[in-house]
Amino acid sequence: MADMQYDPTYIEPLYTELHDHFKTLVAQGHDMQTAAKKMEHAWADNEGSLGEFRKVHAKWDNEFSDTLKTLNAVAAAVEGALRRAISTDVKVGDGFSMYA
Repeated sequence: MADMQYDPTYIEPLYTELHDHFKTLVAQGHDMQTAAKKMEHAWADNEGSLGEFRKVHAKWDNEFSDTLKTLNAVAAAVEGALRRAISTDVKVGDGFSMYA
């Protein structure tokens, strides 16, 4: 069985980067909503175009929401894995301390 190794100096920045990307996407999502409202206002007199835009925008909203959930879950998994690894190290270290 191969040794499992981890290095917090790589994992912690990965979590931070994922979290930062999440915040950026949320901000861009707000920008998208603002632009969508402007588009709806501009097409208020063109029901055909407005209807199609709303369909496409609703699809985008759903996919964007799914993307945010996935990115958040990945970041949480990375953070959880690091915490479990550190906790395991502490427990193993404590177990060996009685032999020191």
